[in-house]
Amino acid sequence: MKKKNFFYNFYFILSLTILTFTVYKSEIQWSGNIRDYYFKYYILSLILFLISSFYFFLSFELKKYFNIIFAAIVISVYSFELYTSVLERDNILEKSIKAYEKNDNKKFDVRTKIEILKELQKDFEKVTLVVKPHEFKSIYTFAGISKHKTIFCNENGYYALYESDRYGFNNPDQEWDETTVEYLLVGDSFLHGSCVNRPDDISSIIRNFSKKPVINLGFQGVGPLIEYALLKEYFPKNVKKILWFYYEGNDLIDLNRELKSDLLRKYFNEESFSQDLYLKQDFVDKKLIDLIKYKEIEKKTDKTKIYFDKFIKILKLSTIRELLLPKHRPGKDFIKIMSKVKKFSDKNNSKLYFIYLPEYSRYRYNLHNTSYSTVKSIIQNLGIEFIDIDQEVFENLENPLSLFPFELPGHYNVNGYYKVGKKVYELTK
Repeated sequence: MKKKNFFYNFYFILSLTILTFTVYKSEIQWSGNIRDYYFKYYILSLILFLISSFYFFLSFELKKYFNIIFAAIVISVYSFELYTSVLERDNILEKSIKAYEKNDNKKFDVRTKIEILKELQKDFEKVTLVVKPHEFKSIYTFAGISKHKTIFCNENGYYALYESDRYGFNNPDQEWDETTVEYLLVGDSFLHGSCVNRPDDISSIIRNFSKKPVINLGFQGVGPLIEYALLKEYFPKNVKKILWFYYEGNDLIDLNRELKSDLLRKYFNEESFSQDLYLKQDFVDKKLIDLIKYKEIEKKTDKTKIYFDKFIKILKLSTIRELLLPKHRPGKDFIKIMSKVKKFSDKNNSKLYFIYLPEYSRYRYNLHNTSYSTVKSIIQNLGIEFIDIDQEVFENLENPLSLFPFELPGHYNVNGYYKVGKKVYELTK
């Protein structure tokens, strides 16, 4: 009897586990803000529950065949996930590293960030790492440590480094002394400059073409709400153009996370709210330096974390879910934020542009983001000029993947950033 009920209990427990996890993610972690996104998981748990009920009444022979089919499906699905997310990627990367080292006569840097940090600290007093915006008890930081040599990331064979400005952004510091700013740029890691050096990042390219002042407020890990907050905190006088960079891969996910912060919601709900961060850089620097010291102790190497993250992604079928499941859709909060951004730009007599950046899966798997049309419609209805980088840059190439490092998932490579920056300049000059 125990043998007969084992698989019935298995399917029932599986359905209950998925339901519990879905309720936690949807209703507790995300406070019901993206319930429509998790609806499919509710359906999946219901289907598994029905299967477990149906399974109970099957004959022994049918149960045996059913279990074989179920096991075959699970093995096939995880085999595909393992191949696409690890084996195929590692194979491409291995070939790319060999080509990189042969063609460029350079060694691919396989050191961790912590190892790089320790190395540079021998020669430089002020060296740090990029830390995503962090919510402390008394303050929410939006940028990095000021006036430090900052270690970024490695997707192109080398670790990108930059000297942060007086507010911790990736700019030449003297740009803040200009009386008029031609371009103010806002965005996430793509605008921050992952993972290239100056002058290969988007803001440097626009600066070089225009020969005019450009201030880049882009930073890794930020979404639309923090980007709006960045405008309110760091907006200089006399800005002619605001370039708002939107990345289709995760901006809506970031927005839903940001809306859970009570402090960030004050930017959303209170027109005059500000933390006056530009006056508190010494305090911000101290907080972030303490945080990085803690991280150094906590994570003596990045490699363990990298392998653990890979395992979790495989377990969660991240690649298959990205391929098959619909993306987050922009809701009323996204509309409200972009309305506030438009109002902000009009109030400051700045021309606002919305630059839509495409993600890797468009070209690797021929998948078009399901929220694209809705986002475009929202932006155009608000009277904001919409620039589609997919149409303007990627569609014109025989191989769009050539604009990604070694044609692997990640940010754009040097050539990709150049083409994007050049096109944005041409369309906004």
